[in-house]
Amino acid sequence: MKLAEHADNPGLKCVWEDVNSNYYARIFVSEDRLSAYISIKPVSSSPSVDVEGFVEKIVGMGFSCTDEDKRNFRELLEEFNKTRVPVEQIRFLEGIKPLSGLSGRIKWETNISNTRDEQDDSKVDFKEKGTIKNVAKGTVLLTLIEPRRGTPGVDVFGRSIQGELGACAVVSAGKNVAVSSDGKSFSASADGMVVFENNIISVEEILIVEGNVDYSTGNITFKGTVYIKGSVLDGFKVSADKGIQIDGGAGSAVLESGGDIEINGGVAAKGKGTIKAKGRVKSKYLNNVEVESQSDVVVQTEMVNCKVDAMGNIIIKSGAIIGCECTAYGEIEASVIGSKMHVKTMVATGVNFGAKQRNKALGKEIALLSAEVKALTEKIMPFLMDKEKVKSVPEQTTAILRKDLAEFQSKKARLAELEKELNGTQSSNTELRRRGIKVHRHIYGGVEVQIGEYRKMFADELRGPVKIVMDENKTLKAIPW
Repeated sequence: MKLAEHADNPGLKCVWEDVNSNYYARIFVSEDRLSAYISIKPVSSSPSVDVEGFVEKIVGMGFSCTDEDKRNFRELLEEFNKTRVPVEQIRFLEGIKPLSGLSGRIKWETNISNTRDEQDDSKVDFKEKGTIKNVAKGTVLLTLIEPRRGTPGVDVFGRSIQGELGACAVVSAGKNVAVSSDGKSFSASADGMVVFENNIISVEEILIVEGNVDYSTGNITFKGTVYIKGSVLDGFKVSADKGIQIDGGAGSAVLESGGDIEINGGVAAKGKGTIKAKGRVKSKYLNNVEVESQSDVVVQTEMVNCKVDAMGNIIIKSGAIIGCECTAYGEIEASVIGSKMHVKTMVATGVNFGAKQRNKALGKEIALLSAEVKALTEKIMPFLMDKEKVKSVPEQTTAILRKDLAEFQSKKARLAELEKELNGTQSSNTELRRRGIKVHRHIYGGVEVQIGEYRKMFADELRGPVKIVMDENKTLKAIPW
């Protein structure tokens, strides 16, 4: 007979006991009610157990026994009657263990994987590594899926045992992460980069690049601020919504920021780099680069062969502007403008570079509309001047005239709107007289100065400190400063 192993479990509970002249019997049930054990010790020299009565007793106690369980139990008791060997906690009945359920899991609502999709290497731009996973404020990052209960079990009394609940997924909210009231949904409370380490999810607003921006990092696009401890090498791009700070320099790179851009080591772009900022641009020097700033452009030593547009001021107090085209809506201040070699240099104040581009487009549209209005005028004017002439033309021609007249009125109205918009973008003379170009040391010959739409070419050197201003007669002149 195949008997269960002896149990060594201090958690057993005695549920029945019988002491008589023949034997001492006890029945135990495990704490989880999944196993039942029997112990029988002989009391007399020839103990005898009523096998069928014992089986009926077990069934009467509520134990759930199959026919096979009863047969095995009978064999156990008959063996005891035959051998008189004590039975010590032999398992005679076993229930069905409940199964563990599925564990809880993390459902990622946004992709934070740092791996690039597999594709044909011949088509891969290795500058686009895609290792920074940006999210906007309010983005749902992940949802915790609750664990499930497993399949129920059955104890030795035939009663159901609830299935075990799977393990819960554990995630903690780090910096800039909000948790829903039910604790299941994690969202970004700021723009930035998702970081998931040691089961803590956070959103970093500052991306720190320990070295250079090169093939090891790829191009960088980030919703927060990027701090680069090295330099941005030729051909790479850094785009940040809030700001860029570079400890080193930048080559022929593209820098774009929704805030300020600061380059401690300067820029040498070889005529291929661009810098665009909605805030201030500050650099040690600028060489052969195009710059657009919605605020000020501040340079420490020199600005050479650059195109610089600023909605604020352009300031290079200790250095020179040479071979550049500089446009500022505010003022321009420099130690030196131009060079002894009379390198062509243009500086302009009171000019909105965004409006300048728009004005150019407006001018083209106005010229086109004016020509169309003139053509329509010549076509319909004879009929407008002579109403009798209208009566003499066929009905079909009259319909065409009505269509031409409607088109004429529409285009004339549009032309008036465009001219009004164009006039509205021009700075007033009062505003322009408040603008100026300040020069600390020299402004050399070959420098063209513009204030608003008024220009002047300086053929000879002027020694500073001087300020180029526009007087009430719209004449540009240099005054002591």
